Amino acid sequence: SFILSEETLAGYFKTNFEGELFGLPFTGNGGVRVVRTKQGSEGLSVVGGVPQLTVADRSYTDVLPSGIITFSLNDQLQLRFGAAKIMARPDTGSLTPAVSVNTEGTIASGGNPNLEPFRASQFDLSLEWYGDDGAAVTVAAFYKDVASFVTTSSTFAVAPGLESLGEITINTQINGEGGKVKGIEFAAQRPFTFLPGALDGFGLLLNYSFIDSSSPVQDIRSGDMGLPLQGLSKHNINTIAYYDKYGVNVRLAYNYRTDFLDSMRFSGVFQDASSSLDASFSYDLTDHITLDIDAINLLRTEQRLYGTFEESLQSLSQNDRRIIFGIRGRL
Repeated sequence: SFILSEETLAGYFKTNFEGELFGLPFTGNGGVRVVRTKQGSEGLSVVGGVPQLTVADRSYTDVLPSGIITFSLNDQLQLRFGAAKIMARPDTGSLTPAVSVNTEGTIASGGNPNLEPFRASQFDLSLEWYGDDGAAVTVAAFYKDVASFVTTSSTFAVAPGLESLGEITINTQINGEGGKVKGIEFAAQRPFTFLPGALDGFGLLLNYSFIDSSSPVQDIRSGDMGLPLQGLSKHNINTIAYYDKYGVNVRLAYNYRTDFLDSMRFSGVFQDASSSLDASFSYDLTDHITLDIDAINLLRTEQRLYGTFEESLQSLSQNDRRIIFGIRGRL
């Protein structure tokens, strides 16, 4: 068990602007946000079944400027550029100082209260077309210079405060030294308003992204440098077909992603390519009562983890499909 307290004090300045450049009207905004975080944590470090209280306190300040400008090329076409410094704090469970050591005294697992937030400078450029009937097509390019990120780590060393055990396996999370993320994204949505009668409630959404990332992390097993950032697949596809009319809403969502780095132990652990299919149905029984049915993981997708090489199977698991029924009421 552990206790984590987090206090933040933030202030920001923002300004909106508009004008014309080379005959093109533009709008935008810019500003800066300053946030100070004070963090305290305490937890039980369990060594050989004996609990020991551990306490850690720290604080840090982030200055986060951002800006965006949009040019209207015509009534339906826009060119948008944005830049920002961003910050995201680690999961609370990753910040606990608590450490658990198995009874043999060979493996320690726990959090890291000194984790720095995820920090990056990002730039986005997009060309966006919007139709009069709700249709839209966008193409965007993005680049992120990641100053720090959170990754898992397994090392064989002496754990702080547990020197009497000698060198043991330590599983925890650490900050990576930085990385780069760049890619493109294509998105389109098309309501079928051109169809007659009840059929005009159908529609389709499509999203594809290509993400290329690298970091200074090395896979000890293969010797490869520049492993990708955790959780990022190179190819990602999301499609949604829907029907929305007469109080009926039906959605069918299909998602596919190629393999990605799941975690770092003594070497990279990757999750194989996978796809999933979900569905949902809702119907307004009255103006105040709605019936919901959600079907999750209809394909019963397997999750396959392998270490560095696809032949090195780490685990194979399968989550079953779930059907959830519900009734919502509103005043």
